Amino acid sequence: SNSWTISMNMKTALPIRIPIGVFADVGANNYYKTLYNAGIYVPIVKDYFEIYVPLLFSEEIKNNLNFNSPLELWRFTLNLNKANPFKLIKAFEF
Repeated sequence: SNSWTISMNMKTALPIRIPIGVFADVGANNYYKTLYNAGIYVPIVKDYFEIYVPLLFSEEIKNNLNFNSPLELWRFTLNLNKANPFKLIKAFEF
């Protein structure tokens, strides 16, 4: 292949009572300079469902984004690997 990509993602909870944290992503490939974004994240259900709100972007990302509202930049993760379907079924049994 003539193309490559490398990236690193970091996140940490803030030492406050409100469940909120900060995240940063940085990456590079053979087409652009270093790309990055950073912001806050909210663990709705810790380790299962989290929402990420980017607040800072590299110029390359800003120049290639086409959005009408900041809400379009929000991302989420849904970790289905940790969800045990048998436990979920038992939780809904009567």
